[in-house]
Amino acid sequence: MTQYSGGEFRDIAVAARYPFADDATLTTRDGLTLHESTFVDAVVYPPGARTTVGIRSVEITERHATLWIGDETQPRLASGTFDRLDTADAVPLVDLYDRPAGLLLTDPVHLSVFQTWPLGRHDLTAKAAPFVASCVIPLPAVGVQGFVVGGVVLTGDVWFVGEDGVVLSEEDGAIRVDIVGDPLFVRRLCGPVDLFQTRRFVKTINGIPPDEYGNFNFVVGSGVKESTILRLGMTPPDKFLMQTVGKTLKGR
Repeated sequence: MTQYSGGEFRDIAVAARYPFADDATLTTRDGLTLHESTFVDAVVYPPGARTTVGIRSVEITERHATLWIGDETQPRLASGTFDRLDTADAVPLVDLYDRPAGLLLTDPVHLSVFQTWPLGRHDLTAKAAPFVASCVIPLPAVGVQGFVVGGVVLTGDVWFVGEDGVVLSEEDGAIRVDIVGDPLFVRRLCGPVDLFQTRRFVKTINGIPPDEYGNFNFVVGSGVKESTILRLGMTPPDKFLMQTVGKTLKGR
């Protein structure tokens, strides 16, 4: 906002074209005039603006007026809506995701000019109502600015929780999502316990079926001897190894 060392701020600024550029026409495409005293100051920071930012359109309904802020290539980057019959001294701006994007300073008397505008949409060219550079704060639209979940925009502090076979991790400053699945999700969420049959890849070994849980249990041991030459292990990456060790001694 512009600062003055003395005098009443609104009285001084109301007679100036500021916060619009000196060469602003302040005229819509259909011939309506946006008086230079309507706004006395502004600060705008719509995300993604690349060129000169200004008021690009005004939408009038029975009760409300909406000011759309944008640049030459993106006429709708932020907006401010106010009641035409109950005007205020400032118009807050929000971006397309309802996040703060600036503020237009005015007063109820001068803002009431929109009560005389006809209903409908009134567009302005990029040179009609551009703001001066001192009123615009560049805010590039880079990185992740929010998340849309079920039509609701989430911004600020957002928590991610991995459940039901989803594993979240951080890798080089980025969020990594691994969907590993949960083969028992139907049984766990829906029941009853016999609704979902666990897949059994090995049916039998030498004609011997698995136990009631689908498991084959290999045990190194014997009920006859206290020691055995059987060895069980694993080989990379995930193979099961069964082998015998030792040798037969002659004469024994």
